[in-house]
Amino acid sequence: SEDWMTRKDFLEKIEEFLRKNKIAPTALGIASINNPGLVFDVRKGRECREAVQQRVLEFMAKYEEENNE
Repeated sequence: SEDWMTRKDFLEKIEEFLRKNKIAPTALGIASINNPGLVFDVRKGRECREAVQQRVLEFMAKYEEENNE
């Protein structure tokens, strides 16, 4: 589906989110998909399935909605 992102785009979104919200990579991994290594894996080249990407992107969107009023 067209919702799937390349690893590079997905990682850019993650890095931007971490910078902007001052969240630790492990915290994002745990909060979104219960995997503290998520961000490190993606940085190292892991491709995430669309379902995983969706969960992470949805978590980030919801987090920003709730914290950036």
